[in-house]
Order: sequence, then C-alpha cells, then structure tokens
Amino acid sequence: MFLKSFLHFPEREIGIVKDSDESAIQYFENRFGLIEKKIVGFFEAVEAAENKGSHLQKLLHLKELCGNFEALGDFTGVYERLIKKENELDELIAVNRTKNLALKQALIDEMNLLKTSSDWLNVADKVKEIKKKWIRIGPVEKEAEEEVEKAFKQNLDTFFKRRQEFYDARNQLNVIKLQKYDVLAKKASEVCIWPDMRKAGEEFKKIKEDWRKVGLVPKKDLDPIMKMYKESSAALTARVKEYKKSRGPRALPPHLAAILEPYKKLIGRTEEILLELPYGGDDESRKMYDQWKMLGPQRTISDFRDLDSQFKVNVARILDIYFMNRIAFKRTPNILRLPLKEQIKIKIGIMKELVTRDKENIENFENNFAAQNPNSKGNSFDKVFGSKLNSQKRNLDSKQKLLTELEGQYEQLGQQIN
Repeated sequence: MFLKSFLHFPEREIGIVKDSDESAIQYFENRFGLIEKKIVGFFEAVEAAENKGSHLQKLLHLKELCGNFEALGDFTGVYERLIKKENELDELIAVNRTKNLALKQALIDEMNLLKTSSDWLNVADKVKEIKKKWIRIGPVEKEAEEEVEKAFKQNLDTFFKRRQEFYDARNQLNVIKLQKYDVLAKKASEVCIWPDMRKAGEEFKKIKEDWRKVGLVPKKDLDPIMKMYKESSAALTARVKEYKKSRGPRALPPHLAAILEPYKKLIGRTEEILLELPYGGDDESRKMYDQWKMLGPQRTISDFRDLDSQFKVNVARILDIYFMNRIAFKRTPNILRLPLKEQIKIKIGIMKELVTRDKENIENFENNFAAQNPNSKGNSFDKVFGSKLNSQKRNLDSKQKLLTELEGQYEQLGQQIN
C-alpha cells in the first residue's frame, strides 16, 4: 500500500495488504482519523492557551508527522492548515517578542537609574523585584537577545559590585572603630582604680568624650567591649559615691543654685502631675519639655546631669501612662467599672504591645543607619543618630519599668484574692 506524493513529500509505502484491497484501504483511511483528531485537539489547545506561541514546537512536530504517518487521507489539506496556523503563531510570536523587548528595555532603564543608588536596603528589594520580572518576560528576537541580556547583566553587576564595596568599606571602618573602642575600654579599666580620685575622674571624663566621638558600630560587635567599659564606669562611679559620702553633702554656691532653680521647679511639677494621673497632664508635660529645652543644658554644673535625667524620666512616664490610659479607655469604655485586677490586666496587654513596638522601631532605626554610606557620613551624623537612639531607648526603658510595675501589682492582687 502506497501513499501518493503531496506537496514536497515523496511517494512512500505506508503498509502491506493482508486480506483485501478494500479492507486495507478502509483500515488506513480510519487511521487518518487519528491524525485529524490530533490536529483538532491541537487547534483547540492553541485557542485556549494564554501563551499561544509556546505551542509552536508541537505544531512543528505535527508537520513532521504528516510526512511519516501511515494513513490515507487529505494530507495536503491537513498540512496547509498547519502551515496557516504556523504563520499565525510566527506573527504572534514576532509581536510578543517586540513587546518583550520593550518590557526588558524598560527594566534595563530602571536598573540604569538604580545602579548608582546608595539606598542599599530599599534598592536591593527593588532589584529583586526587577530580576523576577525579567525572568517572567518571554524571549526577544535572537538578534537583540545578546545585547539586552548583556546590558541588564552589566547594570546588575554594577549595583552589586558597588554594594559589596560599600559593605567592605563599612566593615573596615567598623574594625577601625572597634579597635578605638577597645583601646578606650582598656584604658578605662586602668583609670577606674587610680588612687587619685580627682585625676581618675578627669581622665575618665576625657575617655567618655573620646568614646562619644568614635561613632556607631554593630551592637553585637560592640557588646563585649561595652561590657568591660560599663564595668569600669560603674566601679569608678561607686568609688566616687563612697568618696562623696565620706566627705558629707556639699552645697552648691548660691549663684549656681539659682541657675538650677527653674529646672527644679519643672521637675517638681512633673512629680505633681504623676500624682494626678490618669487625669490629664500630657499637654502640660509637653509644654514643660519645650521650656526645659529653652532653658538649655548646664553642662558646667555637676548637679545638672541628675536633674536632666530625672526630668526626662518623669516626662516619659507621664506620657506613657497617659497614652496607656487613653488606649485602655478607647478599647474598653467601661474599664472603670471592672474589678481593679481586670483593669490592670488590660493595661498590661497594652504595655506589652507598646514595648514590642518600641523594640521593633529601635531595631529598624539601627538597621537603617547601618545601610547608610560611611563615606558620606561623619562623626556629626553619628552623634545625631546616637542622640536619637538614646532617646528611643530611654522611652523603651520607661515603658518596660511601667510594665514591670503593673505586673507586680497584678501578681500582688492575685495573692490577696487567694
């Protein structure tokens, strides 16, 4: 049994007649129905597909099958249908590849802008998204493929090379800073045991000034050195207290006491407000904080540091209590009608949320600083950052103390009930 030549396919043998010519012809005509079924199924799959161009390889396989499938039928018609569909897919693929080229060029342009950025954290996330988009975009025309891939890779390489150089520079800078901290900490451990208290105090004051000038480094790297430094500071402070105690109280000269009087009045008012809470006080405490800043620091007066610390602790506590109560009343309007233990339980939950939030804010603040280019920031920047960080830590400490007090009250009430 032979199939006549069609189109560019030569005449070929498709099988052997076993019974009769009629039965053989019927058999091979029936077999033609198989390839027709494949073609119909293929066309339906193409129509349903979102990415129609992906079916081109299957179409080429069906065209090849027409040249060797053992059957009798209208192979010319089938093949021409496939040719027509192939032309349609080629046109669609050409259009898609043109679109793909435009999409990839847009990503190249976007990367070209980002590659020189020093906002490492935010830009790194954007670069990841761009890379994902690039992978999802289909191919472009072969003649343009090498050029766009090369351009995209060059922009990526430029960004990642600069980022690596930044982190290398930052790490090197951190090494230098840590070495300075280590020298100062060791010096502090020596100074804290000097027999001459006056000289020890003056020298430690210089060490503190030098310590502030070094700048910020990752907390985990500084912790061991900081522990040694704090131990020395605590030891010297204890010696100074004992020394002052042995000498008895020392009154400030009248003119210095007069300078500190406005500060003491503000502290006194904050203590009055703490007794009045939870009935207001937040607006007044904020105004007093502004007044305190307007008065300015008195760094030359030794007693001022304790006053400054006490005032800021009081204000932070006022604001924390007020804010806690405001949230409690908002969430539970009838809170005052509840048993005291239940009221405290609600406030404990609020304070735990606020403590967690403050810890996350501090961590984010430190991470954002870590992402800044050390070559564009100096010690003045470190000092501003350190001041803000200390303020955030002071606020966190205030909330943690308030939480501890509430938990103590709650536990005490539980014991009384039992």
